[in-house]
Amino acid sequence: MNRQELRKVDLNIMVIFERVMQELNVTRAAKSLGISQPTVTAALNKLRRILEDPLFILNGQGIEPTARAYQVYQEITPALDELTRALSSQLRPQSHPFKPINLTETSSLDR
Repeated sequence: MNRQELRKVDLNIMVIFERVMQELNVTRAAKSLGISQPTVTAALNKLRRILEDPLFILNGQGIEPTARAYQVYQEITPALDELTRALSSQLRPQSHPFKPINLTETSSLDR
């Protein structure tokens, strides 16, 4: 996949996929992410189309990841961790929040 093709993949889908892999339950994953179960299902369906893999198989106890899902999870998790670190390092520390300043402008029509 190149950068142009990467544009098709919403980062939120990868976060959702990661949580489903951790929970092995779509409903629990949705609840822990604060989103609806249909939203999780839609995200997984989109990722299934992109990766051309079912990702999860229903069994008697819930869902079981496919071999491809495990492979994607092992590669995506460190990437998400690194992205989180990179973005976090750019955020302002809470102890020094942004403080707006007031600018006043005076104009004179006298010449």
